[in-house]
Amino acid sequence: DLTSEPAIGGIVATLRDVTDRRLADDALRLGAEVNLGEAEKFRRIFDESPVGKVTVNASLIITDVNQSLATYLGYDASALVGLPVTSLIEPDEQADHRLKWIALFAGEVERFGCEAALVRSDGDVVIARINASVIEDQAGTPQHGIAAIEDITEIVHAYEARAESDLILRQTIEVATDAFVGIDETGRVADWNPAAGHLFGWSHDEAVGQPAIDLLVPEEDKSMYRSGFSQLVRRGNYQGPAAAIEATMLDRAGRRIPVEISLASVVQHGKTHLKAFIRDNTGRKNLEAQLIRQALHDPLTGLPNRALLRDRLHRAVSGLAEDTRGEDGSMVAVLFVD
Repeated sequence: DLTSEPAIGGIVATLRDVTDRRLADDALRLGAEVNLGEAEKFRRIFDESPVGKVTVNASLIITDVNQSLATYLGYDASALVGLPVTSLIEPDEQADHRLKWIALFAGEVERFGCEAALVRSDGDVVIARINASVIEDQAGTPQHGIAAIEDITEIVHAYEARAESDLILRQTIEVATDAFVGIDETGRVADWNPAAGHLFGWSHDEAVGQPAIDLLVPEEDKSMYRSGFSQLVRRGNYQGPAAAIEATMLDRAGRRIPVEISLASVVQHGKTHLKAFIRDNTGRKNLEAQLIRQALHDPLTGLPNRALLRDRLHRAVSGLAEDTRGEDGSMVAVLFVD
């Protein structure tokens, strides 16, 4: 039995073993056609099934339940016999559920499957997967309906928690001040948040589907980026913290932007994708340059100070040999004028 739910970036599917449920269904169908001993065997399968079972007559009245269902709903089995099958369902869903049973007995459908909210004896609401079909006589006339009722409350809650988590993540990405760029296994842009559009000048629709390297990387750096991308794709899922990289990228107008890239690779549907948060470093780089200038120049005259002299002198002599001459015969002379 396959249940699937949409999720951001793909589909989440749950597969459940329904062998026991199918055996019980088949057992009840065959029970009317075999001798009493075989019917008793099939009855035992019905009673001992770990999946909740209920039989219903054409008036949609419960004629039998197994212990699993009685325990699941918190009732004695005898207390459920004689009730309308829709009485197990939360009031808001009863009308729709009744129509499904009517269609089943009318022969409009061979079986139906649905999710429903069931009300336990203590008032708690649980979510169940219901799969129902009919038992026909030899003439093909529906005699009874049988339904397997399986608790999927935890699965539904897990789906809801995942969907909520995905929604929170998506909302966080959308309002992030840093650009977010997702790149698929072919190197094309697969995700692009508003901050990326603001930083690089391309709208979401213009960017998605474009080769990321061609769109964002200066010509002289493209080969290096392609090599790095290939290595990440071959390596697969990156388990460590996101790697921070300082780089230069281009916007739509060709302006060079110093950036810091927080990069990670993840495996989605068996293929490696890259996720990158990209921060504009223009302000920080300008501030660094300003602080360096302030440290190496006189604030009043703007002339180089002693710190800059020491730095330049160190650079000049660092390549010289002990005989004060470089490999090319060059020398360094220092002249002091008061």
